[in-house]
Amino acid sequence: MPRTINRRRTSGNRDDYAQYRAELTVLITFARNEISDPHSPILARLASNDPEIGPEVRGYSLRNQVLLVKQAAARGLSLREVATFPQWRERGRVVRQGQTGMRVIGYRDEPETDDEDPANTTGRSERPNPTCTVSLFSIDQTDISAEQPAPQRLRAGLAARVRAVGYEVIDDPAQADPIRIDYGTRTVRVRTDDLSPATLRAMSTALTALVKPASP
Repeated sequence: MPRTINRRRTSGNRDDYAQYRAELTVLITFARNEISDPHSPILARLASNDPEIGPEVRGYSLRNQVLLVKQAAARGLSLREVATFPQWRERGRVVRQGQTGMRVIGYRDEPETDDEDPANTTGRSERPNPTCTVSLFSIDQTDISAEQPAPQRLRAGLAARVRAVGYEVIDDPAQADPIRIDYGTRTVRVRTDDLSPATLRAMSTALTALVKPASP
C-alpha cells in the first residue's frame, strides 16, 4: 500500500502568508479611505486630463488607479504606460535589474472590474475576497531589449522618445497611414507591428516635429 505523505505548512510559510495578508489589507484600507474622501488629491488628479496617466492605468478599477497614483508619486515614476514583467518582454522591453513593481489588487481567474463602490457603507466590495496582488512596472523602469532585431529596437526607441514629450503611442491594426498624430488628444497612432522603413522614417519625422520648439 503506497505511503501517504502529509504536507504540512511550516511556521515560516504561515508567517509569510500572514504578512502578505496584512499588506493586502493595508492596500485595501488605504484605497477605500482615499475613495471615500471628497477632498482626495489623488481622486482630483484622476478626474483631470493628466497626460502622465495613460489609458492602461485608467482601464483598471478605481481602487487600483488610486494605488498606482499613490505608489508612482512616492517613487517619482510616470504612469504613461504600465505593464507586468512578461508584458514588457512581449513589447520588446525589459525591466531593469533591481526594480520593484507597483502593487495592485487582483482576483485570480477573474477579469478586472471597478470593484470599489464609494457609497458602500458596509466596507465590502462587490467581490470581498481578493486573492492576489499583481506587480506593474512603469515604462520608466524599463529599457529596450537588446534581443530585439534592429528595426524593432529602433521603433521601440522612437516610441519611447515620443512618450517622453507627453504623447501616447497607440498601436492600431486598422491604421491606414503609417502614422497619424492627433494634437488634440496628444496621441500618435501607428500600424501594429509595422517595421517598414517608411513607417520608421515617418516616426522619426513626427518626433522631430513634436520636439521642435514652437516659433515665437
